[in-house]
Amino acid sequence: MPIKFKIQIDGTESLRKQICDALINSIEVGELPPGSPLPPTRELADLLEVSRDTVVRSYGDLQRLSYISSSSTRGFSVSFTPGQPDEEHQSTSKGVSCSHLKLSAFGQRFAEETRNYAFSPDFSAINHGAPPKSLLPMRRWQLHTAKYASQFFSLENCTQVFGQTRLRKALAGFLNRNKQLSCAVDQVAIFSNTLSAVNLLCRILVNPGETIAVEDPGYGGIRNIAVGQGANLIGIPTDEQGIIVDELYKHKDVRLLYVSPGHVDPNGAVLSLARRKQLLQWAHKNDVWVIEDDYEAHFQYEKSPLPTLAAMDKHARVIYISSFWKVLYPLTALGYCVLPTSLVPLIERTKVHADGLSELIVQYTLADIIEDGYLERHIRKVRKIYQSQRTALIFNLKKKFGQQVSIPCETSGTHSLVRFTDWSDARILYASQLAGLPMLPTSSYYFEPTSKGEFVIDFSCLDIDDIEHLVTQFKKRLTEEVSL
Repeated sequence: MPIKFKIQIDGTESLRKQICDALINSIEVGELPPGSPLPPTRELADLLEVSRDTVVRSYGDLQRLSYISSSSTRGFSVSFTPGQPDEEHQSTSKGVSCSHLKLSAFGQRFAEETRNYAFSPDFSAINHGAPPKSLLPMRRWQLHTAKYASQFFSLENCTQVFGQTRLRKALAGFLNRNKQLSCAVDQVAIFSNTLSAVNLLCRILVNPGETIAVEDPGYGGIRNIAVGQGANLIGIPTDEQGIIVDELYKHKDVRLLYVSPGHVDPNGAVLSLARRKQLLQWAHKNDVWVIEDDYEAHFQYEKSPLPTLAAMDKHARVIYISSFWKVLYPLTALGYCVLPTSLVPLIERTKVHADGLSELIVQYTLADIIEDGYLERHIRKVRKIYQSQRTALIFNLKKKFGQQVSIPCETSGTHSLVRFTDWSDARILYASQLAGLPMLPTSSYYFEPTSKGEFVIDFSCLDIDDIEHLVTQFKKRLTEEVSL
């Protein structure tokens, strides 16, 4: 039978769920009226280039939800009538009606938003962007937290909106040693996480309707914040040298630029020194605030790290934010920022309303492992391990796939960007799931999801001794005939 509905497999969720969602949508909008026959499982599996078992399971889910039925003579057909959903159908529909609720403008924007931009910490397939448990400094962390737990009632516990002075002083020293960023302790503010810091900064610096510029592709968290606050959001293209600064000159009304010069997500590009200088000149000339997110710059492999924008900034336009998520989560998600002195009084006055106070024992523990040099030694150890895993992954992918794969080499971070030439995204993702090789499509990182054949593979959670086997199994699954 001809296919009268559309299914777009993009890899953002399991194949089984995507097939169910596509069919539910087609049924509920009337594209598939009651009684319409559905393709046999073998035919649909062949069309979508997935296993027949995946389609069989999807049809089973739809039968349990009473959307479709089957008979020995007619096969599968639609049994659900649009416009008369019961409670079970309502709970599984793709949208949630909020028309009966009294919402703020902020709430209404999210109620009407149809796209949730991706950001790595949400992705379980790549361990939420966190380090594997085997690389967490568990023993050292436990020793310090136990010490402070036993001393809890004698700890200094005066209210400090920007965080404990001792931790802020330790962070200032860490940034001076590792980032060539010289700052006063009063400029350092501790947040429960970096998203809280970005959220507050955007609310203070940008009015609804004003423009925030972000990298395209890039980290989705800032896009969700911009949508919630009613800001106008524009994407600035990136290439192998990071954000293309010349493109910024085409926009005269940018109020805030969010940029990650140490690691553009997902391609891992590092902003070149020439473009860093050019970007700072543009920001000064156009009176634009710049949020520099240095979230994954601990892990650069090919070259010595470049100075941060904040360290190069002579006009106090850059707000530096970072965390130790990639090194310490879930032990701590604390983030911090270095503020231009002009913003310090305002952020101090407003932070308590948006982020409150951070955990006391966590702050003391983090201060300890920074002060005694342990954290820097740990980062160097982890960087060396990641470099070996990264090298092994790239070597084996190129060995097995040759010209069928391209991998940008001069990148940072804990994952590698991989582009395939000969297979559909659905086939690639399905093969990776069967092989146990953690990877994600990059389409949701783009303003327009056009990244066909482009994936990220997280090497940080791979055992170096398993990489060759995993890549071999992935290639086998990708090239074998699909069993229908």
